Amino acid sequence: MKTAGSQLLRVAISMTACAFAAAAPLIVDQSNTIQPHFGLSIGIGTLGEEFIPEFSGVDTVTLQMSDVSGTTGTAAVYIRAGLHGPILGTSEPVNVPLSPDDHSFESFDFIFPRTVNLSPGSSYVLAVRNLTPEMANLFLWGNMLPNNTGGHATAAGSPYPCCDFYFLEGLGQASTIPEPLSWLLTGGGVLAIVAVRWRMYEERPCSPKDTRG
Repeated sequence: MKTAGSQLLRVAISMTACAFAAAAPLIVDQSNTIQPHFGLSIGIGTLGEEFIPEFSGVDTVTLQMSDVSGTTGTAAVYIRAGLHGPILGTSEPVNVPLSPDDHSFESFDFIFPRTVNLSPGSSYVLAVRNLTPEMANLFLWGNMLPNNTGGHATAAGSPYPCCDFYFLEGLGQASTIPEPLSWLLTGGGVLAIVAVRWRMYEERPCSPKDTRG
């Protein structure tokens, strides 16, 4: 039979877990969210978008993509300093399932294992690479109405100024700042755990005294 203390401990742990699960959504820095109306095949190279951040880091990039081949493809995004600078960080791979038709696309979040440090006001490129070009034909979606004030689309490391790709970049996964509710749940959970531990300590039976001598 479960004791009241163990039940309280379970509730406390659940409260703390809920606090971390209630992570804030993506805090967007730069974006181009005009409805896409065309897609370009990534092929064996890369397609990307220039951006000039205001934040000092990025850990999540959202892109609109599709797969028009017969199998699920895999892609990853990397952040480069300028068009030809060093690669500063690479996201975790993301599976892009087969699209129902050639005109369908959906959003995919590319999450970096750690925040990529950026210098606000400097130019960077977020580039997506097809990790399975021999298996999947992946498309990156955008529009012919350039709306990104921080640059233009890129193809194979060169400017592609006739268009912009849909993108969001910012902080949301690896460095989430808890919301007030998250702080409340976290604090309540920790206090509950402390209270349970104290109650268990008070209810612990005393050790028998040594009567020898």
